[in-house]
Amino acid sequence: MQKLIARSPFIIVLLVAACASTPPENQLQSEQATNAIQLLRSTPEEELQPTRWDQGSTTISNESRLDLFHRGLTRTRGGVYVGVGSIQNYTLAAWTKSDFIYLVDFTRIVVAINKAHIAFIKASPTADEYLQLWETTGVERARELLRNEYGNDPDYELIDKAYTETRNYFRAYVRAMNTATARYNYKIYYQDPEQYAYLRRMALADRMRAVKGNLLGDTTLRAIGETVQQVHAPVNVLYLSNAEEYSIFKPYPAALRANVLGLPVGPDAVVLRTMSVYQWTHSWAPGSDLLMDVGFHYGVQNLSDFQTCLRTGEHYVYDFFKMALDAGQTDNASGYSRLPGCPVLEPAAQSTNDVG
Repeated sequence: MQKLIARSPFIIVLLVAACASTPPENQLQSEQATNAIQLLRSTPEEELQPTRWDQGSTTISNESRLDLFHRGLTRTRGGVYVGVGSIQNYTLAAWTKSDFIYLVDFTRIVVAINKAHIAFIKASPTADEYLQLWETTGVERARELLRNEYGNDPDYELIDKAYTETRNYFRAYVRAMNTATARYNYKIYYQDPEQYAYLRRMALADRMRAVKGNLLGDTTLRAIGETVQQVHAPVNVLYLSNAEEYSIFKPYPAALRANVLGLPVGPDAVVLRTMSVYQWTHSWAPGSDLLMDVGFHYGVQNLSDFQTCLRTGEHYVYDFFKMALDAGQTDNASGYSRLPGCPVLEPAAQSTNDVG
């Protein structure tokens, strides 16, 4: 049975509980919300081993056309956000005003730098102050903030090292994204005071959590699904970047299917993904190669449709993009597809010639 959760009064309480003083008549609901938030903060996570991806270049996003996702998010609000990678998630979560944010990654350095970003956002009332922490003049202050926030964390040395190793990558990202957003007329989290203020509220309320996890793991995503079910807070955004195009996901392995099917979802929940392969059928979005030497085609799919597909046979991510193309839902001029669901297969009718 599909785990579909409507946006309930409980999750609305979750949205405001950590952001304002609570009138006495709402104290019980506030206590429930506080307990829910604590459960979301404490979900188990996997232990990660060093990988070849533990390098500075993986800590920034190479997707410069996030605006293409925005058209698929107009109805998606609140709930729980689950996304792989780093800073691209901040803008996507701000657009959807998610109630709780999980930043999941299988590389230790990305998890570490997400923790650094959270600390810096907490400590910086404005985006300008936040950005200053990445400049040479802000290094001493930044490392002091990390020491104060994570000095007793077992991963403190890794977090401090990640900041040192990735600072210049982030500065380059800011310069490139300033060009991209000006060209395509949109704003990301550090450019828009409203987006930044939302993220800071989330960070200060400890509702923005960097966790160690693999899409094929047996702990992190399963625990998120179980906890979200427990607190009746649907996952409304699942952001996968271009992870699915790698051969390990062709077809989707059982672990990935179990992890995604274990997520309770809202009626307007979406999965966001990009694809750099099959450019001859799905063009890269203009300007999507500003941050690296390849670009991406962007796709949005109802998360419940993705779950249905995972139940109805073996699939690879290109299957969904191909279905969109066949259905006339691919706009190759912009590099965007609205991805459909899979046909629900009816049981085959029994032949009148069957014996028995």
